[in-house]
Amino acid sequence: MDLLIIREDTGAVDIQIYRKLTQTDQYLNFNSHHPIEHKSSVVRTHFDRSQSLITGSTDRHAEDLHIEKALRLRDCGYPDWTFQKVNKKASIR
Repeated sequence: MDLLIIREDTGAVDIQIYRKLTQTDQYLNFNSHHPIEHKSSVVRTHFDRSQSLITGSTDRHAEDLHIEKALRLRDCGYPDWTFQKVNKKASIR
């Protein structure tokens, strides 16, 4: 599952997302000829993974920023509205 599990001195467990140094953050390009549902599911699944697996709120926020940066700035080209749409649906649940 690519998780980094850290055991604190207090005995508490901290869970984060682990990425190898060779991770390229290459995901489905938004300009590809795939249905919009597939493209929005790329965003949704990454945010769902962040919200459900990461234990610390600051780590969760950092992961969300990493996801947005990877999908916006790299070769993926996801526009702002895709993130807003996913966040809006998540807040309704």
